[in-house]
Amino acid sequence: MRMARTAWLFILLLALAAPAAAVPLLPMEFSGSVTIDGSPAPAGTVVTARINGSDCGSLTLATAGVYGGDALFDERLVVCGEDGDAQKPIAFFVSGVLAAGTAVYTPGVSTRLDLTAAGIKGDFKGDGRVDIGDVAFVAHMVVGKATADPAADFNGNGAVDIGDAAKIAYFYVEKIPAL
Repeated sequence: MRMARTAWLFILLLALAAPAAAVPLLPMEFSGSVTIDGSPAPAGTVVTARINGSDCGSLTLATAGVYGGDALFDERLVVCGEDGDAQKPIAFFVSGVLAAGTAVYTPGVSTRLDLTAAGIKGDFKGDGRVDIGDVAFVAHMVVGKATADPAADFNGNGAVDIGDAAKIAYFYVEKIPAL
């Protein structure tokens, strides 16, 4: 009887100890301004945070040039790290382009960080994002209905061809992370 009671007590202690070891890190929150080539990023632009090459948070701009807000209940870019990510650098991407502005992952902190990015690779319409219009424009270049732009040579083979059209299409549907 005493042996059974000890066994049950041991099982109970194991059951209670297991969840305590799996406590996740608190997220880090960001807000600030976003510019592309010195102009406010348009509404609909996506800001993504990555730690060690893994996406760990993203936010779509509701207002041109601003991501997140400073007020208590404003939506912010929430970055959720994993075990071992504390004090690692966070890279920020604006519509897939690496932005100037980095931070160190500090769980539980909310901070302001202004981001700047160069023009968006693949954004031939200049609206701050790669969309179906840009995919169609590259397709027109491939078939000769538009003048080939060397910036559309995404595969680096010296010509705008079907490989480039496929690559921008894959980027648009988020099958690849960058052009």
